[in-house]
Amino acid sequence: MKISGVDFKEFMDTDWRGYIVEDDAFTVNGQPCDLDSDGIPNIKADDVIVITDGYVYHETDNEMPIYTLARWFKMWKMRRDTCRLVIECDKALIDAMRVTLKG
Repeated sequence: MKISGVDFKEFMDTDWRGYIVEDDAFTVNGQPCDLDSDGIPNIKADDVIVITDGYVYHETDNEMPIYTLARWFKMWKMRRDTCRLVIECDKALIDAMRVTLKG
């Protein structure tokens, strides 16, 4: 699952009270990334993140994972009240695109 850097940072900054993540693994723009050493602040908004592994555990029962990290992300995204649109267009059409979107 591909995730934009901006969505990933927002997801990781979510209140995780009561839950922990273990065995997480990611790629950033196709390169393996260790968030413990590379850090979330180094991820840019237009980076492409792929969750390759990871499990979410309830803090009081860390023996059995309740979700994969990818599934937890999907559930987080479905609960959001907003949707992020990313539109790519030719620079020559940007003014027309803005007028259309305000529309």
